[in-house]
Amino acid sequence: MTISNNSNTGNTTTTTTGNNNNDIKIEDNKSKFIQVKQQREQILKQGYSKQKRMMEIFFVFLYYCITLPLDLYQSITLIEYNNHTTTIDDSTIKSIFTLIYQILLGIILGMLFADFVSGMIHWFADTWGTIDWPIVGQTFIRSFREHHIAPTAMCKHDFIETNGDNCIVANLAGFIPLLFFKDNLFLTLFWTFFAILGSLTNQIHKWSHSYQVPFIVKYLQEYNIILSRTNHNVHHKSPFDEYYCITTGWLNAPLSYINYWRRCEWLVTKLTGLLPRSDDMKWTDHLKLLRD
Repeated sequence: MTISNNSNTGNTTTTTTGNNNNDIKIEDNKSKFIQVKQQREQILKQGYSKQKRMMEIFFVFLYYCITLPLDLYQSITLIEYNNHTTTIDDSTIKSIFTLIYQILLGIILGMLFADFVSGMIHWFADTWGTIDWPIVGQTFIRSFREHHIAPTAMCKHDFIETNGDNCIVANLAGFIPLLFFKDNLFLTLFWTFFAILGSLTNQIHKWSHSYQVPFIVKYLQEYNIILSRTNHNVHHKSPFDEYYCITTGWLNAPLSYINYWRRCEWLVTKLTGLLPRSDDMKWTDHLKLLRD
């Protein structure tokens, strides 16, 4: 660098020294960030036990090999039963349209409800509790804490680890039409598709973090039939307090618009005195190092 006069030399030296100090601080913060992130990620990763793995295998097998086939069989049987007419007249056409309406309404509302429930579960696990809570701490809340520290770690999980927890809920939902709505097509489809989308919620969530996905998945994401990467990226901005729905993502904008999650948090704090995200912030406070 060529300096034209002494006064400029003094100013340039001061500026250069300040920039160098700032660069050193940035590099130091990055180093600390990586170290803390890796330590916390390892602690949470170790919480994935053999017992949890066996539980996940059981519920995945139960849902996809028993509950889902029974739900689909009942759905198809009821569709055939409701479409038993052989002649074409005005009443037949009306009944066909009624059948199509029931099918579409049951499927769409089932998907919508799955999105809402995914948001409620996600919000609860992100906002309340700790990994030390009995039963749900290590088996449930732990994975949500890990996800905020290492969002793409779930992309390395196999099908069982990704979907095991969701299949618990899917089995419970899948048995509802089998036990209570054997003759009701709409409610059978509603609970069947709620269970299907529920069982795949974490898989859909995983795809929203993946850079390479199957063509059909990319198509479904682009047309907002399932959660897209763009939709979910809103959630992954500290303090991770918006856009909790991770199945279709349809409800994220409306719930955010009416301030739904803050109202829920206000109610819980009012009733219990608990503060939202107090535990999650302990695990993610290293993110401040990138902002300093």
